[in-house]
Amino acid sequence: MPLIEDCERYFHCSCLYDVLSIEKTATAEQLKQAYKKMSLLVHPDKVAEHNREECTRKFQILAKVHSILSDAEKRQAYDETGIVDDENNSSMDDASPEFWEQYWRALFPRITIGAIEKFLASYRGKMFIS
Repeated sequence: MPLIEDCERYFHCSCLYDVLSIEKTATAEQLKQAYKKMSLLVHPDKVAEHNREECTRKFQILAKVHSILSDAEKRQAYDETGIVDDENNSSMDDASPEFWEQYWRALFPRITIGAIEKFLASYRGKMFIS
């Protein structure tokens, strides 16, 4: 099914920006935050079993929307035409669960003890004055 039709079916809107609840002028950081927020709501591992199939599809749609809007060329083409080139995105329909895990982790790396210690070390000994 074409992406726009999927958006209408699962998110009740035909605009990619509306799927993520952001403005057309959203920055890359705002886009990333909106994607993270929405994907956590529909992540298949975070929902009840009876919602898992629908949420898996929603999660995949969100990834497609994010992949278009986070690519400057694809975003500009969408902004200018309102059309999504589904042929370039159709291969994502058949992507394995491992692909989606890798895609998610590329955007949001796991938080490890080492990462926390590194973060703490960068602030240790610094004074904060408000």
